[in-house]
Amino acid sequence: MGGVMKIKLIAIALLSSVVGVANEKLIGLMPSEKGITFQVASSGCTKKEHFEVLITESFPPGISLQRMVEDPCDSVVPFGVPIFYSYKEMGLNLGDRYILRNSLLAERISN
Repeated sequence: MGGVMKIKLIAIALLSSVVGVANEKLIGLMPSEKGITFQVASSGCTKKEHFEVLITESFPPGISLQRMVEDPCDSVVPFGVPIFYSYKEMGLNLGDRYILRNSLLAERISN
């Protein structure tokens, strides 16, 4: 791992510990020929601009979707919202292998 990547990873770790940035727990995800749609929890105001995708240097690379801005609304959105990232936006190509670093929510949705 190069020196620049180590510094970037250290900076991410420090940022995470200071401002509480963590991998988003996903409701689901759907890879396609164009990219990946991440289904995320929302309380009504969640936007793509609230997220960042981090790619860790590993083989295969690791993908982490991180929420950078909390959703300030208070609506009920039981199935969340889709957030789409193209492979190009993530620096990947169709068919590239990757490891998803986010966990999936394992909660039952009740009526």
